[in-house]
Amino acid sequence: MPPSSLASIDNDGETTIVEFDNPSFLLFREKINIKPQKEKVLLPNSPEHRIIRISKLKLFKGDRIILFSDGVNQSGIGRNEYPFGWDNDGVEEFVQGQIDVHPDISAHDLAKCIVRQAIKNDRFIPKDDISCAVIYLRDPRRLLICSGPPFNNEKDEFLASTVDNYPGKTIICGGTTSQIIARELHRQIQIDLDIPIGDLPPSAKIKGVNLVTEGILTLGAVAEILENNPSLDSLPDNPAGNIVKRIRESDMIDLMVGTRINEAHQDPSLPVELEIRRNVIKKIAFLLEDKYLKKVRLQFI
Repeated sequence: MPPSSLASIDNDGETTIVEFDNPSFLLFREKINIKPQKEKVLLPNSPEHRIIRISKLKLFKGDRIILFSDGVNQSGIGRNEYPFGWDNDGVEEFVQGQIDVHPDISAHDLAKCIVRQAIKNDRFIPKDDISCAVIYLRDPRRLLICSGPPFNNEKDEFLASTVDNYPGKTIICGGTTSQIIARELHRQIQIDLDIPIGDLPPSAKIKGVNLVTEGILTLGAVAEILENNPSLDSLPDNPAGNIVKRIRESDMIDLMVGTRINEAHQDPSLPVELEIRRNVIKKIAFLLEDKYLKKVRLQFI
């Protein structure tokens, strides 16, 4: 049986953590490391008298659990700085420092920081498996993506108000959509030419909006990136990559899709652009729910 750490967390915060032959997990609550009681259980029919440790506790908003392999706390062993390895106390001190400097650091970023430091301790030649998982109980991060003007002009004010009052980050995809929101909110649109854009049109800026991009081409590129599932560190440095980064960092994604036909671009009797937008958005929604386990709400206006 290989070393392992298992955590089971219910919706109400009731948690069971089982550890076998791994370093003890860390539990940070309000920047303080809590040391819960652990029950030791002898594995049945184990000739080596192996023991598992079982912890039962209740988690609360703001709590962080850090699980890691012994490649982390034993990193740097034999060096002058760490003659006996980084040790649990060293990992604890490092985590404490990260939380002090970055109180809202994400689970992903904290785990990455711990792994990078352990590799650095080994002078960038790891001597063992270095694995780390972080669980962070927090409010869901929300993201609103708007694309396409509303079917009726009377809904323009509703669209702009939704963007302006949304309790999370906001992204606008589409020139006409951004013009409507800028007009209704009495704000300027500024094209951002300093961002590497590749084959996609440049992004723009509207005060109070996190990202403004072109519509169909960019959303199509977003769907393609989501399908390929790259790591956050390898996302393209363009508007589509920036959208995917914000999506991956969010838990709840609201997609608001306008259904007005752009008569300046095509025959109103052939709403090809509208159908393309709908299909791309539906594909993105499916990928987010099925592949990334996001909570998605799709609204057509």
